Amino acid sequence: MVDWSGLYHDLLVLIARSIASYEDFIAFGGVCKSWRFAFKQSITRKWASQIPYLMLAEKEGSDLRGFFSLSKGMTRQVSLPQANGKKCFSSQGWLITIEKNLKINLLHPFLQIQKELPDMKTLLYGDLRFSEHDPFLFAKIFDKLKDPVTALPRELVPRVIEQLYLVESSGALLLVSQEGVQLRPAKEGIDKWIFSNLFPESEEPCLKNSSYGTTGFKVFEVNLGGEEWKELKNSDNRALFLGHNSSISVRASDFSGCKANCLYFTDNFKIHWAIPGGGRDTGIYNMLDGGIEPHYPGESLSCITPPMWVVPSF
Repeated sequence: MVDWSGLYHDLLVLIARSIASYEDFIAFGGVCKSWRFAFKQSITRKWASQIPYLMLAEKEGSDLRGFFSLSKGMTRQVSLPQANGKKCFSSQGWLITIEKNLKINLLHPFLQIQKELPDMKTLLYGDLRFSEHDPFLFAKIFDKLKDPVTALPRELVPRVIEQLYLVESSGALLLVSQEGVQLRPAKEGIDKWIFSNLFPESEEPCLKNSSYGTTGFKVFEVNLGGEEWKELKNSDNRALFLGHNSSISVRASDFSGCKANCLYFTDNFKIHWAIPGGGRDTGIYNMLDGGIEPHYPGESLSCITPPMWVVPSF
């Protein structure tokens, strides 16, 4: 019987550095002590840019949280009791968890590292309350905290109540407008979700004949030096991942299963999350033909933290 733990260290490092998949790389490091040592020595800039996992909603009564891999089409279960019942955001591979008492922690979901941050009460003023429907924030671009250096294109001004994202892509700053997330009169046979069909027992009059759901996106390249913004019809063969995370751009050809000139989005308009949870309005938007298709084959809903993108990191 072969003793795989006895392979020469240099050979193990060579094997580790030839692995193309992040999931396979992580599995390599978990084989045994000698493979783990080679794994640590093989972490290079190659892993600096990765396609995100889709972190699924928590399941009642379970400490396990699913992370869906687009490239593998499989869900990896990770024990994350530290995130249960907490509102989560993600940035650079870390989760930002907020408790009902407004305590904040940084949590690395794969390395199981947690760091306590200052309480929100020490950072903000006013009477704070934890809510599943906290108001969205609208960001402006400032130069050294002085006057705004650019303004929204006129066609976007009526849409600022919808959903906007800022994304850095190949050195350019992009502003993305997600359309269709506001409640609107339902159209039978056209709209995917009609509240009176989903929740016939609801007595809310504003929901009876209402619907919502992403209908499209507009992407602009931000011009920090003037008022003319360029609307883009493609993303230069890159894929954008948008949501309650640090939205990112990756070169699609670098990752198996990743589609070029597409926007991968999650359900981010919080006003809909409580009925009975966010996670329906997700998918892949194709900038070339305007089509929308699913990126996750199942259903995962939550009124606190619906599915969101998490970039794997070390």
